[in-house]
Amino acid sequence: MNGHNLLAYKLRKKRITYHMHDNAFLDISDVETAQKLSDRSNSEGLHKILDAFAKRDCPIAETLGLGYTWTVQQIECATDIMFKQACDLDPLYDEIIRTYFTTAYGKEVIAAGLTVRNLVFIPALA
Repeated sequence: MNGHNLLAYKLRKKRITYHMHDNAFLDISDVETAQKLSDRSNSEGLHKILDAFAKRDCPIAETLGLGYTWTVQQIECATDIMFKQACDLDPLYDEIIRTYFTTAYGKEVIAAGLTVRNLVFIPALA
């Protein structure tokens, strides 16, 4: 499950407009509500959803008094920062790019010759 896609789903349900590129939000019309929706995402809610699927798709488990234990195999935490105006990013942009490419991950990307997918380049911000 992708947290950004889960938030996008919740925004659609609340009829909050947003614009995404790949896995990045470029604009959200109601950032405060988006933050509240994101803060409410938790493993207990996911467990309830999975329990409902299990009950629907494998009812014999409940009949036999069995249950499920849900585990997370991999989790990624992200800190997304949104700027109100492109010019607010100007003083930080060069340092952000420099830091990205001087971290271990950035060096691996360069060494492998891979395309940086999650770095959204917006010409107006450069």
